[in-house]
Amino acid sequence: IRRANIMLEHINDPVCTDQERLHLKAIARFFRAYCHYGLMINYGDIIYVDHLLIETSEELTKARDSRLYVADQIYKELEWCINNIQDELAEPNTVNSDVIKACMSRFALFEGTWRKYHNVDESACASNNYVTGSQLLNTCATVSKELINKYPTLYTGNSQDIHPGKGWGEMWTTEDLQDVPGVLLYVKYVENFKMHRLGHFEHIASACLEMPQSTVDLYLTKDGLPIHNQNVKHYEYNPASKTYSEGPEYDYANCNVYRTFRMRDPRLWQTVMPPYHVIQSGGSNSYKPDDSNNGAWMEYINQ
Repeated sequence: IRRANIMLEHINDPVCTDQERLHLKAIARFFRAYCHYGLMINYGDIIYVDHLLIETSEELTKARDSRLYVADQIYKELEWCINNIQDELAEPNTVNSDVIKACMSRFALFEGTWRKYHNVDESACASNNYVTGSQLLNTCATVSKELINKYPTLYTGNSQDIHPGKGWGEMWTTEDLQDVPGVLLYVKYVENFKMHRLGHFEHIASACLEMPQSTVDLYLTKDGLPIHNQNVKHYEYNPASKTYSEGPEYDYANCNVYRTFRMRDPRLWQTVMPPYHVIQSGGSNSYKPDDSNNGAWMEYINQ
């Protein structure tokens, strides 16, 4: 946020055309809104800083602004950026109007549904001309449809991979996302300059790098419901027939790890390694699947 405000404070300093200056201004304002959005997700009410602060600025010690005000500022900032960023000046794989619309879609959906399901009092919106929850959801639908129409192809993965959700999984393991349909902005990795192995590390070294339970719980069921929804069905696994049958309700937070992964959105399996047992079958790095326990530990290896 401070970097964006420094940039905006000096936006008139460079020698450039008015179009170039407007483009740079839109980029700065986009990242300012994006960073405030991230803070709002974690803290709710925050201080919205739209100018450069100094050591004596009152914002350093003031009370937090209301969430309604902050959301309105983010919304109006993103809306301004969509209308003013100069797409013809945007280089490939940089911020353009489509990237900003994607951010607007996520923000508007998040804040709109937050207000809907938390019964937020929006009485202050009318008198202050703040954006309302219904306006946010309508905006989400509008910009999302524009993006879907412009990028109609959803990448579904390598045709040789038979597993569901493979397109999602390949997003984290593909070396270059440049030609993948529907990818609007991605991190470009360059050998010996910008590299990392975290995209696949969780799947090959999960003994020392585990996904938090809170992240696992974000994935829906196979039926598309949040895991704690009252209509969620729960299943038991029959290892002899390798089939499932509907079972009693259980607590995800205290259940067996095999049940946690059962009948979930297949993208979960693509992100987090499902549970399994192996036994040593020779040398120190020679293992085979453990088919004991009546085959119960083979549930996900079989699939």
